[in-house]
Amino acid sequence: MDYTEGVTVLFDPARTSYEDCLDWFFRQHNPYRAGGQRGQYAWGVWWHNDEQKVAVERHVAELERDGDGGKVTSICAPLTDVYRAEEYHQKFYAKQQGRNR
Repeated sequence: MDYTEGVTVLFDPARTSYEDCLDWFFRQHNPYRAGGQRGQYAWGVWWHNDEQKVAVERHVAELERDGDGGKVTSICAPLTDVYRAEEYHQKFYAKQQGRNR
């Protein structure tokens, strides 16, 4: 089975807009990565509703128009099936505090 690991981002729309979350997301990686975004550790945004879909499509269009990298290859798709990871994956970063890295 092919899958991509992900995280759920919770935000308070009274304090931060979905568009601000998209701005942050697309600044954290190279959305124009050659060869596309595939596999377990691909960068992607999955929308929950039509309003979010419009925001994602608008953001991608702006990046492709105003950016210097060409076509956005980050995954942009509707959210479908989500499966909770095994317990040892939950709060992984917090569990690593104090360990040698």
